[in-house]
Parts: sequence; structure tokens; C-alpha cells
Amino acid sequence: MHKKLTNAIYNDLLSKIQKKKANIAVLGAGYVGLPTAILFANLGFIVTILDIKSDVINNINNGTNATCDPGLQELLRNTIKDGTLRAFLSYDFSFENQDIIIVSVQTPIDKNSTPDFSFLLKAIDQIG
Repeated sequence: MHKKLTNAIYNDLLSKIQKKKANIAVLGAGYVGLPTAILFANLGFIVTILDIKSDVINNINNGTNATCDPGLQELLRNTIKDGTLRAFLSYDFSFENQDIIIVSVQTPIDKNSTPDFSFLLKAIDQIG
């Protein structure tokens, strides 16, 4: 890619971040992804959180989730009410208009301490 084009893309993204106009997608609504999404949405970014479990998505869109850390439940309700956070099933979503994509999916470890990257590879494939 041409250096000027790269700089233009970088400067555009930086400007969007500074103005809190960047669209952020968080793939994975677990113990890391959900709080990350809530905190970005609480700052004023428009955040879309995605997961493969419909019950998780429904709970988030209703302003409730069992995995929330202390104090985040109210922030979740506020960001849903304000429209800065919304949740979708990941396979129903196009990443085309997202400026930033955060992947936060499980990487379980087996008995030999080897991580299972299949969830991560699936997520990357979906984004691509």
C-alpha cells in the first residue's frame, strides 16, 4: 500500500477515535469481551457486541448479563438505553462498516496446557 494512503487511513482512524466516532465491534460477549464493550460504549463510542449464543445476546439487549463485573450491570443498562451498545448474533453481522474489531473469544487449554485456537480461527475467518 502506498505510504500516503496508509497515513491517510491512520489519520482518519485516529480522528474517529479522538472524536469517539469510530465504530467498534467486539466479537465475544464473555468475561473479557462484554466488559470491554460496555466500557467503550460508556465512553460514547458506538459499540456492537457479537456472540454465537442467542440467550447471551438477548440478555445483553435486555440490559442484563450474569457475567458482568460489579458496577457494570448499571453501565450495561445505561449503554443499551442510550443506544451506544447493541448486541447481535455474530453470524448475522457484517463487519464491513466497523473501524475497530476486537476479538475476545475463548481459547480453552487442554490437559497438556495446549490452547485450543479453533474459536479464534473461526472468528478471524468470519471477519475476513
